[in-house]
Amino acid sequence: MPEVPEEFDVFHLPHVHMKKIKKDIDTELLCTDFHSASAFHSLLAALDSQFKELKCHEEIEDHHIVGLLLSRLPNNAKTTLENDLHSDSRLSELVVLVHDALHSEPDMSDLDRVEFGGRLRSAVSSFTNDLIPHMKEEEEVFLPLLVEYFSEPELRQLRQRVIDLHQINIANDGEADVNSFEWEPTVPTLVSLPPEVLLKIFSYLSPQDLLRLASLHSKLDKTAFDGSLWHHLHPVAWAKGQRKLNAPKQALSEEHLADSAVMVDDITKHLMSVEGSVNAFIPSFSDGDDYSVTVEREVSVLCGVMEYLLPRVGLHIRTLDLANGKAISNEVVFQMLRQCPNLRYLDLSHTGVSDFAFRGMLGRGQSMWQLEHVDLTGCSLVTDTTLQRISQAITSSPLQSHDSGGKKGWKEEEIVEPKLKSLILSGCHLVTDVGLRSLALGVGLPFLTYLDLSGLPNITDRGLEDLVSASPQLNPELLYYCDNIPSGPYSDCANGCQNVDSSERLCCRRLV
Repeated sequence: MPEVPEEFDVFHLPHVHMKKIKKDIDTELLCTDFHSASAFHSLLAALDSQFKELKCHEEIEDHHIVGLLLSRLPNNAKTTLENDLHSDSRLSELVVLVHDALHSEPDMSDLDRVEFGGRLRSAVSSFTNDLIPHMKEEEEVFLPLLVEYFSEPELRQLRQRVIDLHQINIANDGEADVNSFEWEPTVPTLVSLPPEVLLKIFSYLSPQDLLRLASLHSKLDKTAFDGSLWHHLHPVAWAKGQRKLNAPKQALSEEHLADSAVMVDDITKHLMSVEGSVNAFIPSFSDGDDYSVTVEREVSVLCGVMEYLLPRVGLHIRTLDLANGKAISNEVVFQMLRQCPNLRYLDLSHTGVSDFAFRGMLGRGQSMWQLEHVDLTGCSLVTDTTLQRISQAITSSPLQSHDSGGKKGWKEEEIVEPKLKSLILSGCHLVTDVGLRSLALGVGLPFLTYLDLSGLPNITDRGLEDLVSASPQLNPELLYYCDNIPSGPYSDCANGCQNVDSSERLCCRRLV
């Protein structure tokens, strides 16, 4: 990990002091003449003080550093670190050994002191040989976790608290009970919360709030772009001021509309904080034109989403709602579909897309086999080609790369059972029987329950029958097609065209 500045390193000064104590102990043991009673007494007195200080150091680290860290960690990460807490049995034995020697020293003979000196050197050597590696392990294991789960102000406070506790212990001749000094950072922050708690809080926030928080701290950025928070994508609604991630389609309040400009600015500024600019993608419009302002807002959000949001969360997107978008182009849809292979809900109603947009469903390793809902209401430019591409995408399993005989390639495509439950083609007047039959190929649409073919003058009862017969779960009451096909399937209970009273979508009756 990168070097931690000394002002945030809670281990640096205590470890420097502990290394000095170790060096002093080694020197004293090496230079002491155990035949001399006075030298022996001086050694025991010094060791008694030094071992108490070492023990206090371990208690401070265990209780005030590692203990505090464990309180921040998620449960699954605690067990491993709890095993790394100091095992102070050897140090405790040294403290007892020296303490007992101080009391029995007057009765010791010259031979007793020499024999004790041998045992003492062996015990101290065993302890101090592990001391430096243990301190290094603390710096490599615990310090990165402290940096991750504590803010810089908290680390600064914690470092000063550790230094203060060492000074309190020294002032009390090593007799201070450092565990009695409870402490918590004075200013709790979002960054200090466990990841699972932070993620729960973020699940209630709007895209605007998430993007603002992401710019404040690396930990917040990581959580704000967690895939579970971005299952539903509504960029057109966001450009109009809609704040929720998975909000239902409904009229926007005046308050939301008033916030829309701020919303777009926040999204664009954050997504464009990386190198690059969406300005090149925004067409020029005359000032004061409401329509042009709407399109500019949409373009800003769409370009930012495509270039900087989808690369991070595209695999987690389940809903892509671009309905009524004024700036939705073939290229926009193409790029979004390429980056969202796990879609289940796709709404392109009342947009100007054509067949080209749906090439994004296909390609090496690409599939839309989980797609359940497709709404192309009012997409008057789509043709049979679009339905053929949808059919191929929803019946193909994702291709996977493999290595065969040292040559990399792609596994053969497998046919899967399509999950499509709802298909709305209302007003797609260029669609013919050819497109309907492409959907009926293979295993058909075994889960389709809702089918709207209103305003399709170029389909016949035969093409319609082919598709309906390949859709065993289709609900007749949820089947809509042109009134000019009197001999169509379920003619006695299916519904007629829904576009009779619509001025936005084609109705066959108005063509007669």
